[in-house]
Amino acid sequence: MAWKVARNSLARDAGWAVLTAVADRGLGDLTVDVVAERLGRSRASVYRDLGDREALLVLAHRCAVQDLSNGFGRVRPGPPRMQLEEVFTELRTALSGREGRAFRQVRSAVAGRGDLEEFRRREVEELVALRRWVESLMDPLHAREEGVVAELTAQLWSLCLGRPPPRGELEPVKKAELDLAFHLLTPFIATEEQVLRAELDGLGEVTLLGELL
Repeated sequence: MAWKVARNSLARDAGWAVLTAVADRGLGDLTVDVVAERLGRSRASVYRDLGDREALLVLAHRCAVQDLSNGFGRVRPGPPRMQLEEVFTELRTALSGREGRAFRQVRSAVAGRGDLEEFRRREVEELVALRRWVESLMDPLHAREEGVVAELTAQLWSLCLGRPPPRGELEPVKKAELDLAFHLLTPFIATEEQVLRAELDGLGEVTLLGELL
Protein backbone atom coordinates (compact mmCIF):
# COMPACT_ATOMS: atom_id res chain seq x y z
CA MET A 1 0.00 0.00 0.00
CA ALA A 2 1.30 3.47 -0.91
CA TRP A 3 0.19 7.02 -0.27
CA LYS A 4 -1.62 7.94 -3.48
CA VAL A 5 -1.18 11.69 -3.79
CA ALA A 6 -3.59 13.59 -6.03
CA ARG A 7 -1.79 16.89 -6.50
CA ASN A 8 -4.22 18.81 -8.67
CA SER A 9 -4.99 21.92 -6.65
CA LEU A 10 -3.35 24.46 -4.39
CA ALA A 11 -5.07 22.95 -1.35
CA ARG A 12 -3.76 19.44 -2.03
CA ASP A 13 -0.27 20.70 -2.86
CA ALA A 14 -0.29 22.66 0.38
CA GLY A 15 -1.48 19.65 2.38
CA TRP A 16 1.37 17.55 1.06
CA ALA A 17 3.83 20.42 1.62
CA VAL A 18 2.81 20.49 5.29
CA LEU A 19 3.20 16.73 5.63
CA THR A 20 6.66 16.65 4.03
CA ALA A 21 7.76 19.68 6.04
CA VAL A 22 6.77 17.93 9.26
CA ALA A 23 8.58 14.79 8.09
CA ASP A 24 11.74 16.81 7.36
CA ARG A 25 11.76 19.27 10.25
CA GLY A 26 9.23 18.18 12.84
CA LEU A 27 5.91 19.70 13.85
CA GLY A 28 7.52 22.35 16.08
CA ASP A 29 9.30 24.00 13.14
CA LEU A 30 6.23 24.18 10.91
CA THR A 31 5.27 27.75 9.99
CA VAL A 32 3.32 29.43 7.22
CA ASP A 33 6.67 30.67 5.87
CA VAL A 34 7.99 27.09 5.56
CA VAL A 35 4.89 25.99 3.64
CA ALA A 36 5.01 29.09 1.42
CA GLU A 37 8.63 28.38 0.52
CA ARG A 38 7.82 24.81 -0.46
CA LEU A 39 4.93 26.01 -2.61
CA GLY A 40 6.96 28.77 -4.23
CA ARG A 41 4.50 31.40 -3.03
CA SER A 42 4.63 34.37 -0.73
CA ARG A 43 3.63 34.09 2.90
CA ALA A 44 0.86 36.63 2.33
CA SER A 45 -0.71 34.65 -0.54
CA VAL A 46 -0.67 31.39 1.44
CA TYR A 47 -2.22 33.12 4.45
CA ARG A 48 -4.84 34.74 2.19
CA ASP A 49 -5.80 31.61 0.24
CA LEU A 50 -5.32 28.87 2.83
CA GLY A 51 -5.24 30.42 6.28
CA ASP A 52 -2.93 30.31 9.27
CA ARG A 53 -0.79 27.47 10.65
CA GLU A 54 -3.74 25.76 12.34
CA ALA A 55 -5.78 25.86 9.12
CA LEU A 56 -2.84 24.34 7.24
CA LEU A 57 -2.63 21.49 9.74
CA VAL A 58 -6.35 20.76 9.35
CA LEU A 59 -5.94 20.83 5.57
CA ALA A 60 -2.92 18.51 5.71
CA HIS A 61 -4.76 16.03 7.90
CA ARG A 62 -7.77 15.88 5.58
CA CYS A 63 -5.63 15.53 2.44
CA ALA A 64 -3.45 12.84 4.04
CA VAL A 65 -6.45 10.74 5.08
CA GLN A 66 -7.85 11.04 1.55
CA ASP A 67 -4.49 10.04 0.04
CA LEU A 68 -4.21 7.09 2.41
CA SER A 69 -7.72 5.97 1.47
CA ASN A 70 -6.97 6.39 -2.25
CA GLY A 71 -3.91 4.17 -1.86
CA PHE A 72 -5.95 1.40 -0.25
CA GLY A 73 -5.63 -1.60 -2.57
CA ARG A 74 -8.25 -4.17 -3.46
CA VAL A 75 -8.50 -6.74 -0.68
CA ARG A 76 -8.16 -10.30 -1.97
CA PRO A 77 -11.24 -12.52 -1.55
CA GLY A 78 -11.01 -14.92 1.34
CA PRO A 79 -12.13 -15.56 4.91
CA PRO A 80 -12.83 -12.35 6.88
CA ARG A 81 -9.95 -13.02 9.30
CA MET A 82 -7.48 -13.30 6.41
CA GLN A 83 -8.83 -10.10 4.84
CA LEU A 84 -8.56 -8.32 8.17
CA GLU A 85 -4.90 -9.29 8.55
CA GLU A 86 -4.15 -8.06 5.03
CA VAL A 87 -5.90 -4.72 5.66
CA PHE A 88 -4.13 -4.19 8.98
CA THR A 89 -0.73 -5.03 7.50
CA GLU A 90 -1.20 -2.61 4.58
CA LEU A 91 -2.38 0.24 6.77
CA ARG A 92 0.26 -0.34 9.44
CA THR A 93 2.99 -0.37 6.77
CA ALA A 94 1.82 2.98 5.37
CA LEU A 95 1.47 4.51 8.83
CA SER A 96 4.92 3.36 9.95
CA GLY A 97 6.83 5.03 7.12
CA ARG A 98 8.21 8.54 6.89
CA GLU A 99 4.94 10.11 5.75
CA GLY A 100 3.02 7.99 8.22
CA ARG A 101 5.02 9.25 11.18
CA ALA A 102 4.50 12.84 10.01
CA PHE A 103 0.79 12.15 9.61
CA ARG A 104 0.57 10.93 13.20
CA GLN A 105 2.07 14.21 14.43
CA VAL A 106 -0.33 16.28 12.34
CA ARG A 107 -3.27 14.13 13.40
CA SER A 108 -2.48 14.54 17.11
CA ALA A 109 -2.24 18.30 16.72
CA VAL A 110 -5.56 18.56 14.89
CA ALA A 111 -7.40 16.12 17.17
CA GLY A 112 -6.41 18.12 20.25
CA ARG A 113 -7.95 21.37 19.07
CA GLY A 114 -11.67 20.75 18.93
CA ASP A 115 -14.59 18.37 19.37
CA LEU A 116 -13.05 14.87 19.37
CA GLU A 117 -16.29 13.16 18.28
CA GLU A 118 -16.64 15.53 15.34
CA PHE A 119 -12.99 14.90 14.45
CA ARG A 120 -13.57 11.12 14.43
CA ARG A 121 -16.73 11.50 12.33
CA ARG A 122 -15.00 13.62 9.69
CA GLU A 123 -11.99 11.31 9.59
CA VAL A 124 -14.16 8.24 8.97
CA GLU A 125 -16.01 10.10 6.21
CA GLU A 126 -12.69 10.52 4.39
CA LEU A 127 -11.73 6.84 4.84
CA VAL A 128 -14.02 5.82 2.00
CA ALA A 129 -12.14 2.68 0.93
CA LEU A 130 -11.83 1.30 4.47
CA ARG A 131 -15.50 2.02 5.14
CA ARG A 132 -16.55 0.21 1.96
CA TRP A 133 -14.45 -2.82 2.87
CA VAL A 134 -16.05 -2.98 6.33
CA GLU A 135 -19.50 -2.74 4.75
CA SER A 136 -18.65 -5.50 2.25
CA LEU A 137 -18.16 -7.97 5.13
CA MET A 138 -21.38 -7.12 6.93
CA ASP A 139 -24.76 -8.72 6.61
CA PRO A 140 -27.25 -6.40 4.86
CA LEU A 141 -29.42 -5.87 7.93
CA HIS A 142 -26.58 -4.52 10.07
CA ALA A 143 -25.06 -2.59 7.16
CA ARG A 144 -28.29 -0.61 6.84
CA GLU A 145 -28.40 0.35 10.51
CA GLU A 146 -27.53 3.99 10.93
CA GLY A 147 -24.01 4.62 12.20
CA VAL A 148 -22.92 0.97 12.49
CA VAL A 149 -20.53 0.96 9.52
CA ALA A 150 -19.03 4.29 10.58
CA GLU A 151 -18.53 3.19 14.19
CA LEU A 152 -16.90 -0.11 13.21
CA THR A 153 -14.64 1.72 10.75
CA ALA A 154 -13.63 4.20 13.45
CA GLN A 155 -12.76 1.43 15.90
CA LEU A 156 -10.75 -0.54 13.34
CA TRP A 157 -8.95 2.63 12.25
CA SER A 158 -8.02 3.38 15.85
CA LEU A 159 -6.59 -0.13 16.23
CA CYS A 160 -4.68 0.22 12.96
CA LEU A 161 -3.04 3.41 14.18
CA GLY A 162 -1.66 1.67 17.26
CA ARG A 163 1.29 3.38 18.91
CA PRO A 164 3.85 5.40 16.91
CA PRO A 165 6.80 3.12 16.03
CA PRO A 166 10.47 4.07 16.56
CA ARG A 167 12.01 5.90 13.60
CA GLY A 168 12.84 3.59 10.74
CA GLU A 169 11.07 0.57 12.20
CA LEU A 170 7.90 -1.13 11.06
CA GLU A 171 5.52 -1.89 13.91
CA PRO A 172 4.23 -5.42 13.27
CA VAL A 173 0.57 -6.25 13.56
CA LYS A 174 0.14 -8.11 16.83
CA LYS A 175 -2.13 -11.14 17.19
CA ALA A 176 -3.89 -9.46 20.12
CA GLU A 177 -4.79 -6.51 17.87
CA LEU A 178 -6.18 -8.81 15.20
CA ASP A 179 -8.11 -10.80 17.80
CA LEU A 180 -9.71 -7.64 19.16
CA ALA A 181 -10.53 -6.30 15.68
CA PHE A 182 -12.06 -9.61 14.63
CA HIS A 183 -14.03 -9.73 17.87
CA LEU A 184 -15.49 -6.32 16.99
CA LEU A 185 -16.43 -7.44 13.47
CA THR A 186 -17.73 -10.94 14.19
CA PRO A 187 -21.30 -10.04 15.30
CA PHE A 188 -21.82 -8.12 12.06
CA ILE A 189 -20.16 -10.39 9.47
CA ALA A 190 -22.47 -11.89 6.88
CA THR A 191 -22.84 -15.68 6.96
CA GLU A 192 -22.18 -17.79 3.87
CA GLU A 193 -25.95 -18.23 3.50
CA GLN A 194 -26.49 -14.45 3.53
CA VAL A 195 -23.72 -13.91 0.96
CA LEU A 196 -25.22 -16.58 -1.32
CA ARG A 197 -28.70 -15.09 -0.94
CA ALA A 198 -27.37 -11.64 -1.85
CA GLU A 199 -25.65 -13.08 -4.93
CA LEU A 200 -28.82 -14.88 -6.00
CA ASP A 201 -30.89 -11.73 -5.44
CA GLY A 202 -28.45 -9.81 -7.60
CA LEU A 203 -28.64 -12.48 -10.31
CA GLY A 204 -32.42 -12.31 -10.19
CA GLU A 205 -32.35 -8.54 -10.65
CA VAL A 206 -30.05 -8.89 -13.66
CA THR A 207 -32.30 -11.59 -15.21
CA LEU A 208 -35.40 -9.46 -14.68
CA LEU A 209 -33.70 -6.46 -16.21
CA GLY A 210 -32.75 -8.57 -19.25
CA GLU A 211 -36.37 -9.67 -19.67
CA LEU A 212 -37.60 -6.10 -19.47
CA LEU A 213 -35.09 -4.99 -22.11
